[in-house]
Parts: sequence; C-alpha cells; structure tokens
Amino acid sequence: MFKFLFFALFVASHAQAFILADKNYRLSKPESTSLKISSEGCAAAGISDAILKDAMERAVEIWNDVPESRLKIKVGSKSGTSVTSSTIPKGEVIIGCASLGAGTIAGVTNQDKANGSARIKMNSDFFNASQLVGFVGTVVHEFGHAVGLTHSKDPASVMTYESNGWNYKPSYLAQDDVDGVVYLYPNDKQLGGLMGSCNSYAADGKSSQGGMGIELLFGFFGFLALWKVARKLLNS
Repeated sequence: MFKFLFFALFVASHAQAFILADKNYRLSKPESTSLKISSEGCAAAGISDAILKDAMERAVEIWNDVPESRLKIKVGSKSGTSVTSSTIPKGEVIIGCASLGAGTIAGVTNQDKANGSARIKMNSDFFNASQLVGFVGTVVHEFGHAVGLTHSKDPASVMTYESNGWNYKPSYLAQDDVDGVVYLYPNDKQLGGLMGSCNSYAADGKSSQGGMGIELLFGFFGFLALWKVARKLLNS
C-alpha cells in the first residue's frame, strides 16, 4: 500500500528536467531579438544565404511557438558582425559558418552574457553545399543554446544528443524544451509565468527552481487526496 502511495506521489509531482547553459544568462531582448546571418554567412562552405535563412526561419518558428513564453524572435537583415567576433550586439543572435574541424561537431554556440546575445557557428568542415543532411536540425538545436538551454536527457527534446525521429528536421518542441523556455522567459499573462515552471538544473548541477512551481502544487494536492484514500483503507 505504501509502495503504491509513494509511486503515485512521485508520478504526481515529477517533471522533466531541462538544463540551463548558465543560470545567469538570458537574451537581453527576448521579445525583440533578431536572428541574423553573420557578415560572412556560409559562403565559404558554398551554402547560400537563402538556404541559411530557410533554416533560421524554421528555428524561429519552432522556438516562438510557446504561448506561455514571451520569447518572440524574428529573422532580421544581414548583420555586419562576424561570427568570430567575441562581442555580439544586444538584441542579436548571429549565425554563420566557420572551420571547426573535420569529423567533429556540427555546430557550436557561444553566449555573450554581458550583452545577452549569442553567436552560432555552423561547422564548414561538416556542412557544405553537397552535404546538408541535418543542417536545419542543427540550426534549431544551436538556437536552443542561444536561448539559454544546454543538452537535455530527454530523447524527444530538440536539445538532445540522441536521434529524435524527425529525420534531422524538427517540427515541434518537446515538453522538456517548452518547460525550459517558459522558465527562462515566462509570459506573466499566463498561469505558467505567475506560478513558476518546472524544476531546472544549471550547468553547475545545482537545482534552480522557478518559484513554487505548478507541478509542486499538483503534487501537494495529489498527496492529500492519496493520503485520505490510504487512511480509509487502513481503517477499513
């Protein structure tokens, strides 16, 4: 009986754990950030601005599709900033290609914490005009790092290392991704923004919770209900 009670309470209160890249990092202008092609783009890899822009629009479409979050990114005009620059202007995330080594990572994102901005480097040794498999999925994934998330343990997440069955072209965020973006950029007009979101874990591994958390409330009331049932069964 008590094993059942413990299991039911665990189910009632448990939530997926997204992971923050840095607990002190946020985009400085989540409601007006522009995702822009860097000054060099991906011309060195033979990838046109049009192909890159299509992938950027997919990333923006997916990450903006969270009503409980105030994150609203737009694809902007081409930036004059190089993807190798260490300082990215406020309100911008820039993306371009750079040599990161053959047979290694597909892309990397660096966050400019001082400006609340980021740069995304797509690996020109990995992608080129004749090898674009996984390009869109990598842009979506790397933009998640720019938002402020790191790799998720949920295999359905766009932030996972594992295959998610989308043939490298994600069409939606998993709940783990949604929880992360709501935690980072809550829309205060929504219940999630007022009550907090799911537990998260910062890069240092320490728990970082957004207020009481609506799942904690459900867990508490679930415990009360289950405890009443348990008492009746024990007294019968």
